[in-house]
Amino acid sequence: MLAFERQEGIKNELLKKKKVFVSELAVSFSVTEETIRRDLEKMEQKGLCTRIYGGAFLNSHTNEEIPYKERHTINQKEKQYIAQRVSHLIKDGDSLVVDSSSTGLAVIHELYKQKKNLTILTSSIEALRLGSTHDQQMISTGGSLRPFSFSLVGSEAMDTVKRYNVDAAILGCKGVALERGITESNSFDADVKKVMIAQANKIIIVADHDKFDQVALLNLLSLEKVDYLVTDRKPSDEWLDFTREHQIELIY
Repeated sequence: MLAFERQEGIKNELLKKKKVFVSELAVSFSVTEETIRRDLEKMEQKGLCTRIYGGAFLNSHTNEEIPYKERHTINQKEKQYIAQRVSHLIKDGDSLVVDSSSTGLAVIHELYKQKKNLTILTSSIEALRLGSTHDQQMISTGGSLRPFSFSLVGSEAMDTVKRYNVDAAILGCKGVALERGITESNSFDADVKKVMIAQANKIIIVADHDKFDQVALLNLLSLEKVDYLVTDRKPSDEWLDFTREHQIELIY
C-alpha cells in the first residue's frame, strides 16, 4: 500500500471514529507505529487532525463539509440499520420527500425493497438513478446541480417542492443537539430542506450516533418540531428524557 493510500484510510477512520490510536492503526495497516506517527504528522500539517499522546483526533469545524463520495462510505452499516427502522414508519402508498443525504439514500433503497406504490420527491441525484418502477414513482425537484453534495438546489428546486403536500419528510443533517436542534453546514441544501419540512405532515430526522451533540453552522429545525428521530444506537439518558418530555419518538 502506498503512503497516500494509507493516509486516505487513516482519514476514513478519523471521519468515522473522530479519534484514532497509533497502535491500532499500525496493526490495521501492517506498518510500524513510527510510520503511522509520520502519517499523522503530515495530516496534522494539513489541518485534518490534532495529534495527542498515542493517537490523534479529528479537527471538526461548524462549516466543514464532507464530499458526498466520502460521506457515502462512512458508517454504512449504521445507515442501513437506520433505513430498516425508518421503513416501519412508512406505509404502502405514502408520499415522501427525501433530501440528498447519504442516509436518505439508504432509506430510499430500503423502501424500494419493502414498500409498494410510493411517491418519492427527492433532490438526490443518486436516488434519481433508481428511476421510477411499476410500484414506485420517483419525482425530481429539478434545480441547479451542486456536485459537492450530489444534490439539486436553488429556487427551481424549492418551487417544485412547494407544489407537493407529502405524508413525510425524511431528512439527514450535520448535527443534532439538545439546545440548537437540527443543524446544517451549507445554505444551499438547508434552504431546500426548510421547504421540504414545510410541505410534510410529519418530520423524520435520520442521524447516526456521530451526529448527536454536534452543532453545525446553520439552524435548520428545532427539536420540538421533529416527530421521529431515528438513529443507530441508544443515546444518553439526557436525550431519552428530552425526547420523552417533548413527545418526540426516538427510535434506535
